[in-house]
Amino acid sequence: MTARQSAAAIAATVAGVVFSIFGTFLYVLWPSIFNSILNSRLILAPGSSSFGLWEVTPIPMYIEFYVFNWTNSEDVYDENRNISRPKLVELGPYVFREHRKKVIKEWCDDNSTITFLQNRTWHYEPELSKGSLDDLVTTVNVPAITATFAMRNANILIKFALSSAIAALRTKVHTTKTVREFIFDGYSDPLLNLASIVPASVVPVQIPFDKFGWFYSRNGSATYDGVFNMYTGVSDINKFGKIGEWNYMNHTHFYESNCGKVNGSAGEFFNPYQDKSSISLFSSDVCRTLTLSYKEPTVMDGINGYRYWGDDTMFDNKTTNPDNWCFCPSGECPPSGAIDVSSCKFGAPAFISFPHFYHGDPSYREAVEGMHPDPNLHQLYIDLEPRSGIPMQVSAAMQINILLERRHEYGFLKNLPSEKIYFPCIWFRQTAQIDESIGPMVRMVSMLPSVGSIVSLVILSTGLSIIVILGICLMTRVCKRDEDSVVLNASPTPISTSAGMNNRSDGRKRSMKSLLHAYFWRQKVLPCDEERVVKSMNGSSASKKSMANSYNGKIQSVVITPITLSSEYSYDSAAALVQNTIRSRRSSQISNKGEEMAPLCIDQDVKSAAVADYM
Repeated sequence: MTARQSAAAIAATVAGVVFSIFGTFLYVLWPSIFNSILNSRLILAPGSSSFGLWEVTPIPMYIEFYVFNWTNSEDVYDENRNISRPKLVELGPYVFREHRKKVIKEWCDDNSTITFLQNRTWHYEPELSKGSLDDLVTTVNVPAITATFAMRNANILIKFALSSAIAALRTKVHTTKTVREFIFDGYSDPLLNLASIVPASVVPVQIPFDKFGWFYSRNGSATYDGVFNMYTGVSDINKFGKIGEWNYMNHTHFYESNCGKVNGSAGEFFNPYQDKSSISLFSSDVCRTLTLSYKEPTVMDGINGYRYWGDDTMFDNKTTNPDNWCFCPSGECPPSGAIDVSSCKFGAPAFISFPHFYHGDPSYREAVEGMHPDPNLHQLYIDLEPRSGIPMQVSAAMQINILLERRHEYGFLKNLPSEKIYFPCIWFRQTAQIDESIGPMVRMVSMLPSVGSIVSLVILSTGLSIIVILGICLMTRVCKRDEDSVVLNASPTPISTSAGMNNRSDGRKRSMKSLLHAYFWRQKVLPCDEERVVKSMNGSSASKKSMANSYNGKIQSVVITPITLSSEYSYDSAAALVQNTIRSRRSSQISNKGEEMAPLCIDQDVKSAAVADYM
């Protein structure tokens, strides 16, 4: 092996070792490296990558409203006919696009939180809607029913006064308004006007609105949802996105005990490195934390995620889960499948469920006509990219129901078809899905762990391959040297010409020509020709000649030793003679500047009967 070949072998060995070590360390350390980079990108701070996405939500968000039209509402006043169940017909969707922007109040560095408001505005999308906002809808009279519910524990004099006022105002159990009035615009009601002038000592709940509408005064308001305090993840990434306080409290007054704790996600971000258990988020719409269970893996636009959904335990009550006893502020828990939010809705007998009482007790659907639960439309789910905790897709569907109770002290409630009806009024579904504004970033986060592992394995395998190949080459060279050593120790064994001829035709017959040719070629022993050698023929195998040879583009001074092969030598003997000549020749090589010598050649002009046959 020449000096140049030795240097190349050493360099290749070093490269193989370096590649192997680097690939191994990268494979082992890559998860930690990735997590460190991800954490630095996720934390919420002024000017951080996540802050811009959080402050103004860039992805399109929509909310769809569906209302139930009560088609047989007059039946409750006909005393001469059997009162039938309320017949409901669903209208909608009425679709609005939502824009959400945060209003920063304070950065709290001492506990790594941020205090903010959120301004939500909705714009009607008629091309996505079915129907008009001027469609008329008949449903229950929520202000009147709220008044009777709020006074259910009042003394007889107050109840009599309220009953007299309702009778004087000719209040009915139902009312007919437009869709826009029921949703955002609101409508005036004489009972609301009366409640505004009644002393607070008489009215147990103060209602801060002059009109009624399910989303009245919310459009464009930054204060309606309350004041949020959320962890930024700077000091603890596991708290990233979690709510710390709501309205400057970590426990609401709407529910007792653990039910009133403010915890879970604030709704925009979830802490990273999610597992297949459950997630929770705080909803200001129901003034409590909601828990979503893991459902299944999901893929959206090539991004792998986990789906968490509201199963049949989300709106469970104490009949199946005793720990939920405190979610019944009215004192009596409803059947499983709906939660009491009356304390959160200014004393109105409001109950939240999934649309069409999906996952609800059958008694809800049996009390009215027109309920058709559909898992594809009426479920609540959130798809998260598990490493970053970023929501990929959200579909949050909820239904608002008003409790109708037969009360004989109020004339408009005494003829209800049953003692209690959880009357469906409206349901809505909020949807959001990542688009090209943040989709590539989320996709990169999802793919980088696998890409890093693959790259490290490629580097490692490259290094190992280099080492293995060098090892094979080294073993091959060692084996070759061992073989040459055996050959060189062989002694020429003269045999008769006839024996030599018979040797090529007996049972162990070899082709001397092909064997020696292959052996000579491996040893770089080639036939001489006039272009490569200057001959000075004297027929002596011991004579040495000088020649000028062009080899690899360089002119070298070479010592040539003609070899005379006799047919009286066997293959092994001939090979030994060649090897001894090669060894003798190498010891006498003369080269310029250490360049590689030209190969030895067989001088075919040396008269030998065996040369032409062997070559």
